[in-house]
Amino acid sequence: MKNLIKNIMISSIFQIVRIVKHGLECHFFRIGRVNPEPIVVYGNQKSGTTAIASLLSESTALSLTPDFFYRVPGYERKFLAEGASVKKLVSRFRSFFSKDIIKEPGLSLHYDAVQEYFKQPKAVYIVRDPRENVKSILSRLRIPGDVQLYDNDVEDLIQKHGNDEWRLLLQGYGDHVVESLARRCNECLKIAEKAKSDPDTVVVKYEDFLSDKRGFIETLAKHLSLAHGRDIDHLLDVQFQPKSKVSRFEDYLSKDNIQLIDEICKASMAGFGY
Repeated sequence: MKNLIKNIMISSIFQIVRIVKHGLECHFFRIGRVNPEPIVVYGNQKSGTTAIASLLSESTALSLTPDFFYRVPGYERKFLAEGASVKKLVSRFRSFFSKDIIKEPGLSLHYDAVQEYFKQPKAVYIVRDPRENVKSILSRLRIPGDVQLYDNDVEDLIQKHGNDEWRLLLQGYGDHVVESLARRCNECLKIAEKAKSDPDTVVVKYEDFLSDKRGFIETLAKHLSLAHGRDIDHLLDVQFQPKSKVSRFEDYLSKDNIQLIDEICKASMAGFGY
């Protein structure tokens, strides 16, 4: 009985600590002056947004807010449930929007709303071959390349290697994991295609970044009219996100899943030479 009471007390203390910690963090996130003219970096998860935004920040000596939804667990769901109100999001988490560069893949499907709220700020929209993108996401979460439905096995892997934001990604368009990922990739490609006509937005391919990282960042900075005098050579090979252990999507994804991605994204892929 004593051990039971002790365990209950310890569990209750940990729960109280988590609640207090979350409350303090949310309060802190509300503090700050919103940057009225940020540079917003868009792009699907695992499409190179972290590496590109980080190197751009270092090269130009501009401050950076990286992914932030994971810092307020469950809020991305609330953001979507409230109609994806950018005004409410910025008001609640001013510190996230106080930096020079803002990068959050969760905003990538809300490009129009974010651009409208900030009155057409400078922006970067990053795209990646959907087959490589899906492979990278599945590999990151240790999910097999022949996965189909979101089942208990997938949920176990999310609990071990991911968070609620990944659940939203994998179930965004139904219970078939690869179909949901492919449809999200397709939406990002369509938004990026439309953004090509926006003079304030630079649309870039992750593959071009990989072929010449230094030159890519220098060119991107010029397109954004940013000074880029700081040396980043020592950072070019830094692994900003966990690297996939498989180099080619053909070696990871099943033929059926590759075909599914091709069917969903074919038209959008063609616009970017994929």
